[in-house]
Amino acid sequence: MIEPTFRYGKLLKHTPKLNFDVEEPSYAFQIDVKKQTLGEKKWHQLQGFPLFGVSAMYYKLGDSDILGSAFSIAPNVNVYLFRKNKFDGHFHFGYGLAYLTKHFDFNKNPINNAIGSAINVNVQIDFDFHYHYSKHWSLKTGGSFTHYSNGAASLPNFGLNIVGGMIGLRYRPIPITDADYKRDTEQSPKALKRFGLDLNLGIGYKERGSFGGPKNPVYILSTAATYHTNKINRVLLGGEMEFNKGVYLFGKHIGEFTSEEEARRRSMRFSLFVGDELLFGDFGISMQLGLYLHDVYLGVFPVYNRFVVRYYFPPVGRPAGRFYAALQLKSHLIIAEYFSVMGGVRF
Repeated sequence: MIEPTFRYGKLLKHTPKLNFDVEEPSYAFQIDVKKQTLGEKKWHQLQGFPLFGVSAMYYKLGDSDILGSAFSIAPNVNVYLFRKNKFDGHFHFGYGLAYLTKHFDFNKNPINNAIGSAINVNVQIDFDFHYHYSKHWSLKTGGSFTHYSNGAASLPNFGLNIVGGMIGLRYRPIPITDADYKRDTEQSPKALKRFGLDLNLGIGYKERGSFGGPKNPVYILSTAATYHTNKINRVLLGGEMEFNKGVYLFGKHIGEFTSEEEARRRSMRFSLFVGDELLFGDFGISMQLGLYLHDVYLGVFPVYNRFVVRYYFPPVGRPAGRFYAALQLKSHLIIAEYFSVMGGVRF
């Protein structure tokens, strides 16, 4: 399937700390190539036969001299919200990389304090609706949220957030009929194993202080109890510990800490989190919400959220465990704190 789309919206001034005013609209041209799953694998039917695709997008962000434009490539998944006659609706989630033509530069572009680097992560969240007016063509419309950030790897990094609407078309070279879907009427969505355990280790990087400051690691250790509501969804309840090397070095530098033990203790953050993960074969996409259990040195907002994309390797050992690799974006409200790479095992 091929989907050309036009997007129109506006940047959110989500914090008064942004130096620039948002006066001009944002608009984008996007092209998607998507594949409809038909039941070749058992989980296709359980997930409602989702679509997988890749999008290429050009976004004019607003003021050309300050904000410039963004070019992005983002793999995506599209889950059906409903299907009825000639209409259907989707939840679209895309996660990829973007190149921004304008970002903060102390001499050339000091007003743009939203983004500190040219290379960023792009997150797309859409709710779109389709009207199939022929076997080959559909009309598409809906609402969208687009986010650009480098996860504070280079400051400043308040991020760019765009809300808007869209209109587009979908072309199916080969029409799909209901008879093309492979359905197993005896397949049960009930999970074979309800309870489980996750163990995670990870590392992220943050630029400390201001533009041009040192980039220091954040070490992450977490564990979570899990419960499969069915074969394609599970909920998580866990705890996490972070050690921020940048906070540790900064506090020691200014004489904030009276001992090595205090320096290490106050550079740690402890939190509880809940989450929900949708499973698509060997991939999982989850959203987590966390709460810090104590006052944090160099305080942050007490609640955080996290997007996680995991890839699960084949099961090994007894009891069977599945090792995985993950990419995570942690934010406080809609301001990204850092990106991290994780590794772990699910039992």
